[in-house]
Amino acid sequence: MKKKIVSALLCATMLTGMLAGCGNTDANGTNGTQQAATGNTEKVSASDDGKVLNIYCWNEEFKSRITDHYPDYKEVDATHGKIGDVEVVWNITPSDDNAYQNNLDTTLLNQNDAQADDKIDLFLVEADNALKYVDTDYTMPIKDLGITDEDLSKQYQYTKDIVTDSNGTLKGVSWQGCPGVLFYNREAAKEVLGTDDPDEVQKYVK
Repeated sequence: MKKKIVSALLCATMLTGMLAGCGNTDANGTNGTQQAATGNTEKVSASDDGKVLNIYCWNEEFKSRITDHYPDYKEVDATHGKIGDVEVVWNITPSDDNAYQNNLDTTLLNQNDAQADDKIDLFLVEADNALKYVDTDYTMPIKDLGITDEDLSKQYQYTKDIVTDSNGTLKGVSWQGCPGVLFYNREAAKEVLGTDDPDEVQKYVK
């Protein structure tokens, strides 16, 4: 049941970090999440063990998307909900002074010994920090949750690249995209660059 819920939550939020580290996560390490890539670890796998779905994030934004739009979600209180017979627990730690990452890293290091109901099942990351987690065994291939390339076909490629590991394996999906846009004066571009063609101007700003 938990595996299906994790997959459904990810699919439900594909508006455009989210990483999945669910079920029986076995990993040892002493120097933060990077240790998982080289330590004596077993790869994360999806599991239906336990009756609690733990979601780690740094504010209410993602939580509000689920509580407002996921059809089977029943809110219990500010940090607890229910999806069927599975309890959803929101572990929200503000990102001030790196508190969220510190808490996440500490908890991930204890995944191996944690009880099933205490393991992290889903966690969010900023794009700047994604590779820190993607290239470790704390995260699992999205395809192992039953999410296909077709399911992701309308996502912007850059949102997938951010959460793809060094072996080319997609380890997360994005629920939010924030692209940058450049406006330029075409007359000024002609004068300075000798062209106002967007493709040519792009070469000067990439």
